Amino acid sequence: MKVLVDKDPDNMVNTLNLAILYDNAGKKEEALKWYSAVLAKEPNNYDANYNLAVFHFNTAVEIKKSVDNMDMK
Repeated sequence: MKVLVDKDPDNMVNTLNLAILYDNAGKKEEALKWYSAVLAKEPNNYDANYNLAVFHFNTAVEIKKSVDNMDMK
């Protein structure tokens, strides 16, 4: 997918798919980079906004789990 994005950086469908692939692989920094790239060119891209919101929600869930498991003694 990265090869396709490199060949056609204006193709936001491929760029979004790359972000999703990185997200699903747990490569959060890369996913965030590519979600942001899509939104820089298409700020109203529904799918990019939705997936970025889910990305942040899932990150918050992970943080909450860590906090809940802290020993506060």
